[in-house]
Amino acid sequence: MSEFIPIDTGPEPTTTTVKTDVNHGVQAQTINGGVTMSLWPTEPELVACTPTRGDRRAARELYVPRDGIERARRDLREERVTLLAGRGNGWEIAALRLLETELSAKTVHLNPIRRLDSVRADELPRRGGYVWAARRRFDELAFRQAVDAVVAAEGYLVLLIEHPDEVPNALRQKVVFLGAPDAMDLACKQIRDVCAPAEDKPLRVLDETFGAALRAGTTPRKAVQAADLATRQASGELSEGEALEMFGEELAQAVRKWFESERWMTEYTVMVAVAVLENMSADIVFAAAEKLELAVRAAELPADRAPRPRRVFTFARDNLLDTIGATVDKREHPRYSTLTEETVRFRRQDWARALVRHAWAQYPALQSTLVQWMVDSAEPAQGAPALCTVILDVPANDPLRHLTTLAGGARKDERVFAAVTLALLAGHFDRQRLVDETLDRWIDAPDGVRRKLTAAMVLGLMYGTRPVKDGLDRLERIADTDKKHLLDAVIWAVMTIRVHGRNQVPVLQTMCRWLCSPYEWDGQRVVALSVGWQIVGLGRSAGFAFPEPAEVDRTAATALTRALFGHIMRDRVFGAKAIEVMIGLAERGRYDPAATRQLFVLMAMVLGDHSRRAARKALVRRHPYLRRRIGRLFRLVRLLEGRPWWAVVAGWWHGSRRAGDATGS
Repeated sequence: MSEFIPIDTGPEPTTTTVKTDVNHGVQAQTINGGVTMSLWPTEPELVACTPTRGDRRAARELYVPRDGIERARRDLREERVTLLAGRGNGWEIAALRLLETELSAKTVHLNPIRRLDSVRADELPRRGGYVWAARRRFDELAFRQAVDAVVAAEGYLVLLIEHPDEVPNALRQKVVFLGAPDAMDLACKQIRDVCAPAEDKPLRVLDETFGAALRAGTTPRKAVQAADLATRQASGELSEGEALEMFGEELAQAVRKWFESERWMTEYTVMVAVAVLENMSADIVFAAAEKLELAVRAAELPADRAPRPRRVFTFARDNLLDTIGATVDKREHPRYSTLTEETVRFRRQDWARALVRHAWAQYPALQSTLVQWMVDSAEPAQGAPALCTVILDVPANDPLRHLTTLAGGARKDERVFAAVTLALLAGHFDRQRLVDETLDRWIDAPDGVRRKLTAAMVLGLMYGTRPVKDGLDRLERIADTDKKHLLDAVIWAVMTIRVHGRNQVPVLQTMCRWLCSPYEWDGQRVVALSVGWQIVGLGRSAGFAFPEPAEVDRTAATALTRALFGHIMRDRVFGAKAIEVMIGLAERGRYDPAATRQLFVLMAMVLGDHSRRAARKALVRRHPYLRRRIGRLFRLVRLLEGRPWWAVVAGWWHGSRRAGDATGS
C-alpha cells in the first residue's frame, strides 16, 4: 500500500503517491492540501429566497396586532435581533411586518439548514432584514457570532424559534412569545381583501356560521379557512352544513377523502412533489413531479419495457393546481433583480405533512421509489424534513430501513442525503438517542465501510447538537483503520467540528492525544497530523475558515497549537513536507506580503523559546538529509526580516567554517 504524503493547497486537490519501504501506511487525500469538498456535504447558500408578493401584502395590509409584537419591535431597534417563538400564530407574517413595515428593511429568508455561527457579514445583504427559521440547535457563542455579523451588515435579524426549550439558558429571557391574532378580525380582513367593498354578505355569513367557532386562541390558519369557506358559502358554492363540515373536518380525514377519489397518476405525483418541495420555484417542482411520475410508471412495468412519454397537453398547470388545492405566488428572482419567479404552495398550511404521511403509510410500494426520487430530485434541505416526518409519524418495524440502505449506497448523493436526514433527526426533531444507537451500530459493525463513512458525515454535521467529546470518541473508533476513504471522512468531520469556536480546545486536545500512538501510520495519528496541518496554517482547504478562539480559551488553544506543530515538524514525512512549504513561502515572500506574514507565524512556532541556532540544529537532527534545505530556509527568513545580504552570507560562511573546524578536530 502506498504511503500518504501531504499535498499543497490547490484549486483541485490531487493525491500524491510515493513508493517507500513502508507497507502498512495509508494514503489520505485530504490532509493539508484540501478536503475534496465535492465528496462531502457543503454549506448551502445563506440567502434562500425573498418573500412572495402575497406575503408582503399580507404583512402590509392584512396584519392583525397580537401580543409580543411590541417587545419584539423594541428588541430589534435596540439590539438588531429578536428571538420569536409561536409557530402557527403567523410568525413569518409578523416578522415581515416588523422588518419591512416598521423598519423599512428589504427582507430575505435565510437558509434554515445553515449553522448560526457560519454566517459572515459579507454574505448578508447590506441594511437588510433577515428572517431565519433555525433548524439547528445553537449555543450562546454561535448566537453572538451571528449577531456580530448582522451588526456588521447593519441589518436586522428575526430568529424564529420552534422549540423555545432548546434555547441556551443565557438567552431564554430574550425569547418573545408571539400571541395569536384575533381570529374574527383576521377572517374579516381576508374577506374584505377578496370581495368588493360594498359586498357585505360574506361578512354576515362569517358571523352567522363561524362566529361561535372563531373564539379566542383560534389559529390564523383556521381563521383564513373560515374566511374562504364563508366566501364560498355566500356565492352559493357551498351550503351552510357543507361549510361547517369542511371547517370541522380533521386533516387526516380530508387527506384520505382526496386520495380515495378517482385521480390521474399525474395528479397524484404532482400532489406528492408539491408536498415535499413546497415553496420552491414552480419550474423546479413540476420538473421533479415529471421525474416522479416517470419513476412510478417505470416501477409498474416489466424490466424490459420503458414507459411511454407523458402527453404534453393533458393538464393545464392552473387546473392541476386547483385540483390538488395548491396555488402559485410571485416573488423577486433571487439572482436577477429585474425578474420574478413563481413558487408553489398549498392553500392549507398543514396540508403538506399530512399528504406525505398518508402517501407513505397507505402506499408501501411507493416508498422505495419516493426515497430514490428525493435523493435524485430534491436538495437534502427539502427532502430530508419530509423523510424525517414519515420516520417519526408512521409506525414501522424498522423505521430507518431506507436510511440504512442509502448510507451503504455507492453514490455520494445517497450517503449525503442519509447523513443530512440523520443530523436533522438528532437536532431539529430531537431524536438524539435514536441517532446515537444507529451510529454505534454502523461504527461497531465489522463491515460496512460506506455506512461508517456516512456516520462520520453525520458526526461532522450534528456536532452543534451534542457534547463534542462523544462525537470525537466515535470518530476515533472510525479512524481505527487503514482505509483511505474512512480517514478522509474523519478528517473532514474533525475539521468541521473545529470550525465551531467552543470546540477548538477539545479538538486540539484530542488531536494531541491521537498523536501519542507508537505506530507511525496509525489511522488516528494520520488524521491528527492531517488536521494539524490545516490548523497551524501550513495549508488551507476551501470551506474551512477557523475563527479565533474565545478569550477564555486563547492561552490553552495557543499552547496546544504549538504542541501540534511540534508533532508535525518531528514527523519524518509531514515534517519534511512542512520544511518545503515554508521554503516556498520564503521564496514568494519577496513579492507576496501574505506569504511573508504566514511564514513568520510558522517560524515563530519553529523557534519557540530557543535561539535560531538551537532550533536549526533540532530540525537538522530530526531531518539530517534536509540539512541544506533547512539552511536555505533560515537564510531566506533572515533576508525577509531585512538583514543585509552580506550579513547573511557572513553568517553562513562563519557557520560553515565552524562546522569544518569541528569536523577536522
